[in-house]
Amino acid sequence: MGSSSSKKGPRPQPVRPADHGPLPQELVPYAGPQIQYRIVQMMVNFKSHVTFGFTQGVPQTTTNVDDYYPTLGAQYGEGFTLISFYRIPGGAQQTGLFSMTVAIPFQGIFSCCPSVPTHERWQLRIEKSAMYVHAMTSVRIFRGATTQSAANTSHLIDMISSCTATGGRLICVEMTGMMSAQGMQMGLTSSSMQTGVGVDLFFNMPLHPNPTVYIYQCVNTPIPMTMTPGFGQVTVDIQFNFMGHLAVHLNQGYRLVEIFYDQSAMSQIHGGFMPTTGMSMNTIWFFEKEADRVNDITPVYEGCIVEYYLKIQPGLGQVVASANWAPLMENMGNKGWELACTLETPKIVRSGMMTMKQTILLFFQRKILTSNSASGMPPSHIGLVDPSTGAPMATEYAPPPSYDEVAKQ
Repeated sequence: MGSSSSKKGPRPQPVRPADHGPLPQELVPYAGPQIQYRIVQMMVNFKSHVTFGFTQGVPQTTTNVDDYYPTLGAQYGEGFTLISFYRIPGGAQQTGLFSMTVAIPFQGIFSCCPSVPTHERWQLRIEKSAMYVHAMTSVRIFRGATTQSAANTSHLIDMISSCTATGGRLICVEMTGMMSAQGMQMGLTSSSMQTGVGVDLFFNMPLHPNPTVYIYQCVNTPIPMTMTPGFGQVTVDIQFNFMGHLAVHLNQGYRLVEIFYDQSAMSQIHGGFMPTTGMSMNTIWFFEKEADRVNDITPVYEGCIVEYYLKIQPGLGQVVASANWAPLMENMGNKGWELACTLETPKIVRSGMMTMKQTILLFFQRKILTSNSASGMPPSHIGLVDPSTGAPMATEYAPPPSYDEVAKQ
């Protein structure tokens, strides 16, 4: 199995062991189909001061879909379908001296199973949506400042329901920019305002007759973490069991589609010589299941997480990030693992005088083969591995603390 990149981007370099964490242990070879990947790199133009009906007349920054849709859509003619549209950190470029347009690097990640005949044919569809985030900051003497925000995702959920009602399948959700702040209110000890977050929703729409209809579950999940300043860098500690949370839903027969930061969070600053900031950043986990299996909790997919260390270094007037993970994905694809989504974390460590590495979590899944388990465990434990060691782990899961619990800490 191979992978390729478009002519617009550099050819991927071999991934060194230091570029990623341990891979899942394979006790027996996986007998299911292999996954072939294709990565297309491109610069996507963003335009500001764009309004839509759902933005209530408030301008936002958003992608110019017409610029990059032909490149993404052309891959479907070769049997590939989009599974992720990843915005590479940094690298924004202004496209004109007096223009408000900027271009940002993206990777379109595609997959196919050449060995599995199928009658299904798909067409890419991209829809615009938005979330409204209400933020409030309060200041308490001797306790520091507490900031809390909550996102209204009603338009996003309505759009997903509309596009999937006749067999469409959600691919991913990508943030495109912020809308103008509105409704600012000030008080003696608090302030609040509402902002909007523009998003692009990607769908696979069926071209074949009688498509399978899927239902979707959107799970709001706070990710607790602490940030402690040090000498030259901030130490981030994430207190969350990603594998346990994934296991809960895979064990109910769902498949992971996307994990999205909705830009709502809660934070509290704790005083001291080196003050620690306790945070809880909210994520939305999107899961899907065939509609006719809504009451069937038999696990269908097994999952694993691989840590990838994205190299970030300064360039000419900008920050440049290098996501050379095509060989890693090819390795995983040879074992039947299909990428579900990527999740950036705030864990960044210095790896040189001018180079940093940011931890990206790559979520993979593949269908369970009961006659040829990759781990030898019962289905409820299949394939769930610790991303730091690659070893199988149990699925015990404690729900993350709520925003109110974080505030009390």
